[in-house]
Amino acid sequence: NLPKLRLLNLRDCKSLRKIPDLSLAPNLEMLDISYCSSLHHELPSLSSFPSLERLEIHGCLNLKKFPEVPLHITTLNLSGTSVEEIPKSVMELECLEYLSLSGCPLTNFPENLPRSIKSLYLDQTNILAVPSSIGSFSELSKLHMSGCERLKTIPTSLCRLKHLEYLDFSNCSRLDSFPEILEPMETLWKLDLSGTALKGLPPSLSFLVGLMELRLNDCRNLTSLPNNLCSLTSLRLLYVQNCPNLVYVPDIKSLWRLYADETALLQLPSSAGHLEELSLSRCKDLKLGLFSGLTSVSNLCLRDSNISEITEHLGKLTNLSRLDLSKNEFTRIPTTIRRLPNLAELLLISCKRLRSVPILPPGLKILDAHNCTSLESVAQQPHCKPDDEDGSCSYIFSNCFNLDQNSYNKIVAHAQLKFQ
Repeated sequence: NLPKLRLLNLRDCKSLRKIPDLSLAPNLEMLDISYCSSLHHELPSLSSFPSLERLEIHGCLNLKKFPEVPLHITTLNLSGTSVEEIPKSVMELECLEYLSLSGCPLTNFPENLPRSIKSLYLDQTNILAVPSSIGSFSELSKLHMSGCERLKTIPTSLCRLKHLEYLDFSNCSRLDSFPEILEPMETLWKLDLSGTALKGLPPSLSFLVGLMELRLNDCRNLTSLPNNLCSLTSLRLLYVQNCPNLVYVPDIKSLWRLYADETALLQLPSSAGHLEELSLSRCKDLKLGLFSGLTSVSNLCLRDSNISEITEHLGKLTNLSRLDLSKNEFTRIPTTIRRLPNLAELLLISCKRLRSVPILPPGLKILDAHNCTSLESVAQQPHCKPDDEDGSCSYIFSNCFNLDQNSYNKIVAHAQLKFQ
């Protein structure tokens, strides 16, 4: 008799062929049989368990039929199974809040789901379209359809979802348009459209008034963003990495972080001075007065961006804690770098024309000048402080074969001090 059993975890029991008799465990609340790859094609009925609320069957590839579950179940994970159809009886699961069918061989969006669902995961399925009935899922807060490579359309009825918080259509490679938003959506805070075929976004995106994070990475057809993104006063994070045809980012004053690596940006928006993090690696067309105006930035990445000169304005970036200038073409670093009191990490990897490193800020913990093959001189570097005994203080000059003897001696002496 197992009246006190609440949780049974049989996860990864690969030799398990059938579920044991659980009739003597009437108070079972959670059953996990994920990755039990030898289970039969059909599970025994679990509808008689009055307390069962959560059922995890993730990765049971042999399971082809939707299981019979109690009406009060709240969480059902069938991801990675072979379930192809959703029976009409699922509508009776009025307490169901979480359902994952990710990786199942579904071709149609499961419309016959209870409207109590809050989190719906349909990633990596063969679904062709999201039906207009999606607007009737009034409690839905998370919709994940990442990697649905056959998905082509999304209906405008999405804007009826007043509780929607997170929408993920990343890597839906055939999705080439986003629907018009017909009314304000106040709760949606994260939208991921990375890896889609989008060429642009509708101006009505400004109705996403609560949006905090927008991801558009790997949208290789994307050429521009609508100017009225500036009206999204809650937008904090913008990801447009590896969008090789994107030449323009609007002036979004609310942004904290902009990740625009491998884009065709020609200039930064004037609001860049408000950014805390800015990543522009491999932006080789970018024309800007480097470092001017970036007074708030603490993390700056300009790796492999064809930079041939660093101006004295570098010393004005007093909030800077991490600077990545690797794989660029400059020959010197201005002495004003020593004025950066918060700089803790400086990356100069493979700056093959760099000839000298000046005196650096006293708080610097990491300096990586690996493969700076033209480097000849290094000024006296800051000493590791006592609180750096955890090994976080690291200065790397490997493959710098042209260092003069004086600089070599300084580096060796610095290393010896660290181990004293």
